[in-house]
This record gives sequence, structure tokens and C-alpha cells, in this order.
Amino acid sequence: MEKEVLVWPFGKKNPRPPYKGDEDESRPCWKKKSIFFELEYWKFLPVRHCLDVMHIEKNVCDSLLGTLLNVPGKTKDGIKARLDLVEMGIRTELAPNLDGPKKTRLPLASWNLTLDEKKSVCGCFYCMKVPQNYSSNVHNLVSMDDLRLNGMKSHDCHVLMQQLLPVALRAVLDKPVRVAVIRLCLFFTEICSKSFEVSKLPKIQSDIVETLCLLEKYFPPSFFDIMVHLTIHLVREIELCGPVFYRWMFPFERYMKVCKGYVRNRARPEGCIAKNYIAEEAVEFLAERLLSDKTIGIPKQRSKDCRRTSGAKISSIYGGEFKQAHLCVLQNTEEELREKQRNGEFTQEGAVDVLTAALKTPEHTGRVRGVGGYVACPNQYFSLPKRRKQSVTQSTRLSVRQIMFEEQKKMEERLKEKIAAEEREKIVAEEREKIVVEEKEKLTEEIREKILKEETEKIKAAQDAYCEGSSMQQREGAPPSSTRRHHESINV
Repeated sequence: MEKEVLVWPFGKKNPRPPYKGDEDESRPCWKKKSIFFELEYWKFLPVRHCLDVMHIEKNVCDSLLGTLLNVPGKTKDGIKARLDLVEMGIRTELAPNLDGPKKTRLPLASWNLTLDEKKSVCGCFYCMKVPQNYSSNVHNLVSMDDLRLNGMKSHDCHVLMQQLLPVALRAVLDKPVRVAVIRLCLFFTEICSKSFEVSKLPKIQSDIVETLCLLEKYFPPSFFDIMVHLTIHLVREIELCGPVFYRWMFPFERYMKVCKGYVRNRARPEGCIAKNYIAEEAVEFLAERLLSDKTIGIPKQRSKDCRRTSGAKISSIYGGEFKQAHLCVLQNTEEELREKQRNGEFTQEGAVDVLTAALKTPEHTGRVRGVGGYVACPNQYFSLPKRRKQSVTQSTRLSVRQIMFEEQKKMEERLKEKIAAEEREKIVAEEREKIVVEEKEKLTEEIREKILKEETEKIKAAQDAYCEGSSMQQREGAPPSSTRRHHESINV
């Protein structure tokens, strides 16, 4: 049964008791016990928490470079570290000279680099050129004035520790110290590989133990903090949990950078991240539902059965050899295909001609079969250009642009239909007004003719009455003057 760990009170009101030396057994080593140990099954778990290789590698790299280059604030060497050596009674030649000048207080140790060696290491990093997308620009990390490396990210330490640091240290330091540091770099290279042989893991474990023992011979005790100690437990976690790249923090750190890019209002970062995350998920859903392009997920296999395998060769034939091979294929094809060609019923569709249909193998995309120096219709043989690989953000932007373009096109069509309908209504209204005007004119003409007819009838009746009156007067005698005037007015 495990021994119960004492819970020692701590804080300003309950200060820790003074340290009385190694013989003091009443003072506990640990001042707090994790609450997870209250779970019954916790002490039986083989892996109680995963160790993050990314941060362990970064902290070891910072400590190593800070100690080698003697960077203030990052070096593990100093007056207190040398006094620890004096107290432990080891490496007495490295004891500090407190009464001497500041530059000579600390004697030169095996882990210290001279000024020329520092310039050599920093110049090596400064002039390094790596392939594209291999790492960040190491040139920007080096300060030749201060002879140090500034602003290193996790991936920068990953690349420096595994690839670049052994190259930069090959001409500096003593050979035993250099070998110990390079062995530590090779250990991180081995545990970060994507595949392992289980039989080699015990050898890797023994190598890291020997490497730390070698480092203890040449580096100060203050160098060996908890991060350096955790390297011993990494091989055990690989045996239990599998390769490192399934558990380290690189993908989460990258996604945190994406989430930081969502922040527009620094007073409300969580709201900005949540809002932009929901918007991106909605766009991805619409792009997946409405468009044929796949923006996320595992890409489909592009290889086809008709394509050549590795090691195969393609030979092209031209001129007479091509015609002879064409004739040979046609003579050995099915009767139906030859009959269609004779009757002119076979229609060529793109690169699928008679020869392709007879061979029953589609033409290789992006290539032209050799038919001599002239091709009648080259567009039939060339397929569309291959689409370039796009990231998730670029594909999402293109999908959104395509959706906006389609919506704009629909809106333009609706606007055109609306304008056409308004024009048709306008034409109908004009025709109706024209018909009304014609009806009014026709009615006016009828009224005018009717009035003219009535006036004509009245005048005719008056003339008839006048004629009858004049005939009666002639019979009776001359009419009076008033009657004569009346007759004259009527005649007028």
C-alpha cells in the first residue's frame, strides 16, 4: 500500500519551516498532493498524464542555447551555480572568484564558448539556407550584435534541436562535450519519427540515460531541471501510447493561431471567436451542400487504373507507324464498331475517337496521341487544366464567391424579368389609351353627323314652309311688308 503523502499548509499565513539540511526528515519533499489521487483508480493508471514533447523540446533547447551562448536570463550558469559546485565539493577549479573583476569572476568551463566560437555558431545560423516551407527564416532569429537567438517559436526550436544545432556545433567545444550535446539532439530526432521498431526502444532508453550522465559530467547541476529530467520518461510513454505526433501540441497551437485571427474586438475575444467559428462552419456546410467541390475532409485518390505504374515507360509513334497500328487495331476490333465507322454513325466525343473506343482505354489526361505534325482539332484532345491545390480558407473563399456570383446572376435575371413585365404593361396601357381615344373620336364624329342631320332637316322644313306660304300669298295677293321681311330673312 502506498505511503500517504502529507499535505503541508502553505501561503503567507502558514510559511514553510526553515531548511535544516539533508538530515532534516520532518520537512516534507512535496507540499501538495494532487486531487486526482482521491480517485480510486488513479494510482493504478500506467500513464496519469501525457508529457508534451513539443514544450519539453523547446525548454531543453532554450536552456541549452542559453547556457552555451551565455544569454543573460536564460543561462543556467552563474555565481549561484558555481557556489553549488563548491558546496557539493565537485569541480573545485570552477569556483567563483568573488573578489576579482566582473569579467574574471567565473572561470571558463567546458560548456562556455569563447567570443570567436560564439561568432562562429551565430554566423553559421545567420548564413543557413533551408528549403521552402521547411522552417521559418533562421536568418531573422540571429542577432550578431548580441550573439544570441531571439524570438524562437516551438517549431524553430524543433528544427534547431534536431537538424541545425549539430551542424553549428561541429567545430566548437571539446569533443566529449560536443558528442554529449549531439547525442541529446539525436534522441529527440529518434522519438519524433513516425514509425518505431519496438525492439529498439530499450536501446533508445539506455542511450538517453547514458547521454544525461555524460551531460552531468560537463554541465552545471542547475542545468538539470525538471524538463531535462522528463526526457527519461518519454520512451516509456511511446511504448504505452504510441508515436509522439499523435499527442504533441503542434496542431493545437496552429489552431489557436487560427482562433486568434478571429478576434476583432480585443475587449470580447471569446465572442469574436465563437461568432467567426459559427460563420465558418455555416459557410462550410453550405459549400458542401450546394457545391460539388469538397472543401474539407480526406482528398479522394486521384490515381486511376488506366494510368501507368511506377517503372513503366510510354513510347510515342508517329506517321506511318501510327497508321499501321491504327489499321491493325481496327481490323481486330468488334464488327459493330467497324460497321458504325463505315456507315458514319460513330461520332467522336473529345479525345474518345475510334482507336480509343477500340482499345477500351481512355486517353491519358493532359496529353495528345502522336498523329504527326498537325492536329486538326487540338481542343478535342486536351482536357481542362488541373486545378491547383487549395487550402481550406482559399476553397471556402472560392465557394462563397461562387455562391455570391450565382445569387447576383439570379438577381439580375429577376430584374430583367421585372423590367420586361413593366415594359409589357406599359405597351398594353398605351394600346388601351389609343383605343379610348379612337372611341372618343368615333363618338364625336357620330354626334357631329347627327347634329348636322338635324340642322339640315330643320332648314329643309323651314324652306318647305316658306314655299307653301309664298304660294298662298301669290294666290291671295301681295303680302304685307312684314311678311316680305320675314321671307327675306328666311332666304338669307
